Amino acid sequence: MIIERVMGGLFVQLKTKITLTASATLLALTPALLATTQQLVQADSSSALSGYSQLTPGHENSYQSASAASSGGQSFTGIGFSDQFLTNPITLAAVPNFDFGYHKKTEGKDSFPLVDGASKRYLIVDDKNGLLNWNVSAQLGTNTANLSSSSTIKDADVSIALGGTSSPAVNPTVQTGTWLNNSINPISAVKTDGLSFPGAILNTTNPVVVFSHIAGSGTPQQAGVLNFNDPNSAWFMYEKTKQPVTSAKYVAPITWTLSVTA
Repeated sequence: MIIERVMGGLFVQLKTKITLTASATLLALTPALLATTQQLVQADSSSALSGYSQLTPGHENSYQSASAASSGGQSFTGIGFSDQFLTNPITLAAVPNFDFGYHKKTEGKDSFPLVDGASKRYLIVDDKNGLLNWNVSAQLGTNTANLSSSSTIKDADVSIALGGTSSPAVNPTVQTGTWLNNSINPISAVKTDGLSFPGAILNTTNPVVVFSHIAGSGTPQQAGVLNFNDPNSAWFMYEKTKQPVTSAKYVAPITWTLSVTA
């Protein structure tokens, strides 16, 4: 995390990375704030009898050779039911970048809203299942700027309030939507289908849950969206007496983790 003052202003920008609990793989964000979509699991085979040694290979859907030593024969029947989680994967599709802009210490503020004008500042879980519980947690990383010198910004002194603790404060909008070709089409800010935003303050100490879904209440083929386009939906919190008087910059990663349970 880095704070930089340029021409009397304070610039705060947070880079973002994602972690899926199933793979612990970081997904790269594009400048348009869209992350590469990854499935957590692979689909089942279409054949319920494939892979069984008792069957003649290639004859799973045809005849089974009878025994030449007797007047009897044995064949097989089978049916399979795919795991709902396998056929309808849940994906952490996009995570938001938070830019709090340039400010001056002389403003005398302890918290700063996001820059205005965003149209794609989303946290998106593409849930084609709708029948499982899932949570998205987030944790603020350590200061990564000014690595060649001692930073004046200490990790313990800063945090990010999602939903805000300053006035005006706006909770990020919980929406449903459709996710297709790296774009989101929000459907509703009212019909949330079991989605919830519990509120959170991000710090470097531990991850906190910022987005949830309750099993059985979702709608298949829809994505859960946490909309941070309103500048007052997240605040950078930094006590004014600790803000630097010299030029400084603050940049930090946020690790987002999708956890899915039955």
